[in-house]
Amino acid sequence: KGLPGYFGTYENDSMTITVRAYVEGDSLDRYAAEHDFSQEEIVNICIQLCDILAYLHHREPPVIHRDIKPQNIIIRPDGSVVLIDFDIARLHKQENDTDTVFFGTRSYAPPEQYGFSQTDERTDIYSMGILLRWLLTGSTRENSNIKVYPPLAKIIKKCTGFSPKDRFSDVDQVRKALLRANPRSQRIRMSFLAICMAAVV
Repeated sequence: KGLPGYFGTYENDSMTITVRAYVEGDSLDRYAAEHDFSQEEIVNICIQLCDILAYLHHREPPVIHRDIKPQNIIIRPDGSVVLIDFDIARLHKQENDTDTVFFGTRSYAPPEQYGFSQTDERTDIYSMGILLRWLLTGSTRENSNIKVYPPLAKIIKKCTGFSPKDRFSDVDQVRKALLRANPRSQRIRMSFLAICMAAVV
């Protein structure tokens, strides 16, 4: 449900056209300009994105989107998330050392997308970390003057490691980290610990 419905593919000698369903809603950049997100809402958006990416990454072979950014994420009227624009998506090929063609949006694309190695699932995880930073701070760049909720700051750092091996290995791990870092979950956990401590005393 987080992907635009597929209608068909049509081609002639000069082009191939893929027709997908129109998704009602606003792109995340426009939506963010009109809404003041809470941290819980930001975490919820990223968890929904994790679910979409998990579906793509668990295909055989995995499908790598390679252009995760606010303009390619639609927020439906009911608040659900849809990932669009698969123009530069690719299938991961185990035998390749690098990608054949280098594309991406500069501020969201990881180093390997510019020829350092082949893109894989961790490429989308990098872009998702940049997206999380943008949602929390309004900027894709790290800024020591802007304080980010520490558990979410750790997720951003882990997602955006320069080397793919330094990042989360899959989006399922990112999802679990987001659930643990959710401010509401943290408050519930702290309340539970306080009750346990009181009971022990």
